[in-house]
Amino acid sequence: MDGSSSSARIDCRGARAVTGATKSLLEIVRTPKADPRDALARLGIGFTPAAMTGAAAAGDARAVGLLLDAGMPVDAGSDPALPPLMLAAKAGSLATVKRLLEAGADPTWTGAEGSPLTYAVRYRRSNIVAVILEKPLPQATIVDAFVLAGEMGDLPCIALLAPHVHDKRSAAQTALHGLVENTSGGTRAASTISALAVYKPDPNALDGNRQSLLHIAVNDDVLPVLTALLKLGANPDVRGRCHTSPDRPLVTPLACAAVRGTSEGLASAKALIAARADIDARGPGGQTPLMAAAANGDAGITAVLLDAGANPLARDAAGKSPMDYAQVARYNDPRATISLLRMRSH
Repeated sequence: MDGSSSSARIDCRGARAVTGATKSLLEIVRTPKADPRDALARLGIGFTPAAMTGAAAAGDARAVGLLLDAGMPVDAGSDPALPPLMLAAKAGSLATVKRLLEAGADPTWTGAEGSPLTYAVRYRRSNIVAVILEKPLPQATIVDAFVLAGEMGDLPCIALLAPHVHDKRSAAQTALHGLVENTSGGTRAASTISALAVYKPDPNALDGNRQSLLHIAVNDDVLPVLTALLKLGANPDVRGRCHTSPDRPLVTPLACAAVRGTSEGLASAKALIAARADIDARGPGGQTPLMAAAANGDAGITAVLLDAGANPLARDAAGKSPMDYAQVARYNDPRATISLLRMRSH
């Protein structure tokens, strides 16, 4: 009796335990999973590609996650040229970018606006750049982003991208030309030139337009840029074109500065002279920088060149002197230029 009763109690307890566990399991199974579309509706967000575009552009990681959970394709959007990953990169939302990448967004996608990586660089999102770089990327995509970072003077992005670039010297060369060509600022460009110098670009290389970095820099007449290039090792007497026109002759940067004149070339002329540029370097027809300045009637550049030791008695291939050029000048201040030359010719 006692043994049977004990066994019954054990069986009853066991039955109750099994019944309780089963009931709990059934409750879990029967609990309906939250529908992300309901959550979207409560937020006033429709299940549309346009909604995906709006959420990604706003950097709304929650909305993007709900749309993805509801079955929205990861690359869906109202503009095929700007997939959600691009927009999230522009917004600078790290959480949104991570959610899209986890869902299979393609970091190698490239269109007219570039890649997600270049987009992140364009909007100076270094934290996004770091995340995208964790994914396998084509070398061309990385190089494009590095060059863009260099052109923009984005030092954090340059530092992030450089370890992933195979041919750092070539990429730095391209970035350096773009930086000098597009910059109108001084200090930031100068610091970027110093950062790119680590990768050993050739400061005297001519680009496809037969211009050197110094020739390009003279066009902006920004002293910190010129100084940084000269410090990098740019030759003040390198020959190249003042402008991109293919019929332009190859001359020194100082000749370009003399042609640009006091208003646009004075800082360049002074920086090049300080770097010991050949003051009487001959150009086409034997013309010197002083002759070019005299031909423009530019007394300011003429004075700077004369003070630096330019020869007022030099003759070109046709036998003309700086004075001859000044006497037929029609612009600026020919009289003051003639007076300067006359004083220095005796």
